[in-house]
Amino acid sequence: MTARGRAILGGLSLIVLAALSYWSAADLPVGSLRQPGPGFLPRVLAAALAVLAALHAWRGQVEAEPGETQQRPVILVLGLMLAWGALLTLLGFLPTTALLLIGLMRLVWQVPAARAALYGSAAALGLWLLFVKLLGVSLPAGLLA
Repeated sequence: MTARGRAILGGLSLIVLAALSYWSAADLPVGSLRQPGPGFLPRVLAAALAVLAALHAWRGQVEAEPGETQQRPVILVLGLMLAWGALLTLLGFLPTTALLLIGLMRLVWQVPAARAALYGSAAALGLWLLFVKLLGVSLPAGLLA
């Protein structure tokens, strides 16, 4: 398959993933801009993914050196995102998001383990504080409940 075909197929696949993500958040209340509900962020992220995927498919090529493949990082990111979605209600937002961020840093950007654990945990805690304490959004507590 050519680089153009891979880009189009990848973009269309991500559009399908975005649509499924948006649909899976359909039962969650959206709220408003002043008082976002738990369904607000998943829908915004799904819409952003769909737009970026459409742009990628429209562009029709992957920016890679000749003969170089960029499929591994894409597969790793998709796998981590699917695992995050599957484990979110079981483990809760805080540990699941920390694991997602640590995994992204380790597998995609090759950040050293200790630094990835520190940054991923701090970022997950910051996101939790932002959404739960500052915005008052209810996030899955999982094992912490």
